[in-house]
Formats: sequence, C-alpha cells, structure tokens
Amino acid sequence: MNEEQTVRFRRYSKNVASSGSAVILLSVWTLIKTLIIVVQNWDALLKETGLEEISQEWVQVTVGLVLVGIYAVLVLVHVGLGISAIRYGRGKKKNRWFLILAVLLLALTVFGMPSYFREYDTAVQDTSIAAFLADATTIFVLIDLIYSSIRMKQLENQTA
Repeated sequence: MNEEQTVRFRRYSKNVASSGSAVILLSVWTLIKTLIIVVQNWDALLKETGLEEISQEWVQVTVGLVLVGIYAVLVLVHVGLGISAIRYGRGKKKNRWFLILAVLLLALTVFGMPSYFREYDTAVQDTSIAAFLADATTIFVLIDLIYSSIRMKQLENQTA
C-alpha cells in the first residue's frame, strides 16, 4: 500500500470502529426511547391492540414483558453488530458478517421512519421528534459503517 492508501485505510478503519461504538450507544437510546413511548402511551397501546377490554391484569403485564423482550433482542443485535464492527475496524477480525445485520437494521430503520409522520397529540410529538432525530442519526451511522467497511475491503484487495 502506498502512503495515500494507508491513510485512507486508517481513516475507514477508524470510521468502522467509531460507527460500531455509535451503534451500541444508539441501541441504549432505542431501548430508553421505547420504554418512554410505551409507558407514556400504555392506555393507547392497549386500546389499539384490543386488550383494553380484557380486565385480567396478567394479560397486560404479559404484553408488556413481550415488548420488553423483543426490544432486548434488538439491543443485543445492535450490541453484537457494534462489537463486531469495532473488532473489524481495529483489525482484530476479518469476518464481515456484521454487514448483513447493518443492512437489515438500516432497512428496518428506514421503513420505520414514516411512522413519525402520523398524527399525534402534543405529548407524544415531543418524544416522536427526539426519536426521529435519533433514528436519522442511526441511519447515518449505519450508512457510514457499511460504506467504510466496503472501502476498507476494496483497499485491501487493491494491495493484494
């Protein structure tokens, strides 16, 4: 590798590692955001799902636990992706399976964005604006992660 390629390779590897850290931090935000939205809108959530009429509290608690479980799995996926990206960016790992997760999470985040443009009452709008900005940041981070890791691989192939 010549000097210019080495500099670009280092820059892309730092981008991948930084983006991996950002994915982990944003997963914590996703969990907090979800808990806030669910707690704030619990009655509306029960009404929309038809569980409002069920007087048994255990059903409502079960629904809440299932939601928390789903988001816990999503956080674990984010953390796994982030750790793998950090290790790849630092040269400690050559496997790039995290790109599949990154593309999947990018698609899910992009397809979820239209939900922010629904009509909400004022209390929900405040959290929706913050959630929209966080998801927009997530999209940027995932695009940077994907792009930088592809460029790293291209630079590696040029020198091989």
